[in-house]
Amino acid sequence: MPELMINAGWTEEETVNHYLPRFLHALNILSDCKLDKPVAASEVVIMMDKPAAFNPNDYKTIRDSEADSVLSKIVSELLDKHYLAKAGDSFCATKDGLEKHISTDSYWKRSPKEMYDCNADSLE
Repeated sequence: MPELMINAGWTEEETVNHYLPRFLHALNILSDCKLDKPVAASEVVIMMDKPAAFNPNDYKTIRDSEADSVLSKIVSELLDKHYLAKAGDSFCATKDGLEKHISTDSYWKRSPKEMYDCNADSLE
């Protein structure tokens, strides 16, 4: 069962908002920037880092239906925006989602361990 550590005062909407970019970046890293490499949701959740606004001194762990609800909303929003694709019980990166590695929007900023260069193998 997935579980997430969240700020104790966050609403479900705030949790979704903070973890949505974390989910996408974890998927992109695990897929090695490939459009045809499915990744299990459980692997993505394990790889997700805490968002920048996370307060380690005042948190709670959500599990079961509460965590499933948050993850379902994250996945639905990313699917709607075509930032990820569903492949059976797994997910695949999409071109639009992979392009977030060059985003300048602060919402999509990543920690150093999340930096990935999808063009590293391309010839220039």
